[in-house]
Amino acid sequence: MRRMKRTLVAGVVAALALAAVDAPGHAEDLSFGPELEGFDYPFPVRDFSFQSQGEALTMRFMDVAPAGLSNGRTAILLHGKNFCAATWEDAIRALSLAGYRVVAPDQIGFCKSTKPERYQYSFQALAANTHALLAALGVKDPVVIGHATGGMIAARYALMYPGEASALVLVNPIGLEDWKALGVPALSVDQWIDREKATTAERVRSYEKATYYAGQWRPEYDRWASMLAGLIQGPGRDLVARNLGLIDDMIYTQPVVYEFPLIRVPTLLMIGDKDVTAIGKDFSPPEVRAKLGHYPELAQATKAAIPGARLIEFPDAGHAPQIQDPQRFNAALIDALRTLGR
Repeated sequence: MRRMKRTLVAGVVAALALAAVDAPGHAEDLSFGPELEGFDYPFPVRDFSFQSQGEALTMRFMDVAPAGLSNGRTAILLHGKNFCAATWEDAIRALSLAGYRVVAPDQIGFCKSTKPERYQYSFQALAANTHALLAALGVKDPVVIGHATGGMIAARYALMYPGEASALVLVNPIGLEDWKALGVPALSVDQWIDREKATTAERVRSYEKATYYAGQWRPEYDRWASMLAGLIQGPGRDLVARNLGLIDDMIYTQPVVYEFPLIRVPTLLMIGDKDVTAIGKDFSPPEVRAKLGHYPELAQATKAAIPGARLIEFPDAGHAPQIQDPQRFNAALIDALRTLGR
């Protein structure tokens, strides 16, 4: 029976992969509003309005019901810095078909959510915002799944609310090492902002090819490159760059790696071994650069640090295995969740 279920999941995931949406155009041709106006998401987008730091904010999110019989569980998907809730599209469909309710928010400062003029970004604040959203939706005991920067948020969520998450899944999370302690030079917030303003479509595509997709490029990746470049190059360019620069500073200055031994939530690591992501790697001295972003070693160290953690590796995948190899990724995720946290 277990083998039959795995075969069914693999067949469903394969069908979803064939239904992937092609890019609407090239990144150079597109421009989106400061809340990603003009870029369509695969499911209806809802608003969660709340107050934080004296600001009226709106977190936008997708809330997708189980496609068939519910298994009674809810998965919340937390995106990375250069990603959005929409980039979880294949995983949302696969989890929904497997019986999960799926909530996928855009964090404040990202994508379709509010870009505040002033905000003190911290992983605690983003985790608290996420917790407030789930409370408003009546979600209890979620499976918290975080990718890249979303993995740092997910880890912080598990540390802040250890009794309220049934499981934690970290997909190529960043923050598995302390870049500052390893010698990455410090930048001012203004310097981070200037770096974001210098982003071009060509740079996005080149970086994503090398880092996210292990040197490969397929037409379906254009959609996500267009999304990011069109947001940064759009009419809200200065506001978007300011928020992203503050977020860069948060990532650099707020490591979570030292607290991994304190995590008490059943944890799964899903790691594309060809990932080389490390913030500030491009402007670090050669001797520092050589030490950063070795994900096979970082995965093993993180597995050892988080009590009882399990590890699934994707040897040929880069930073985004859920996009690069959705069929294999989703089948592995759904199979692992059958026992994780149950």
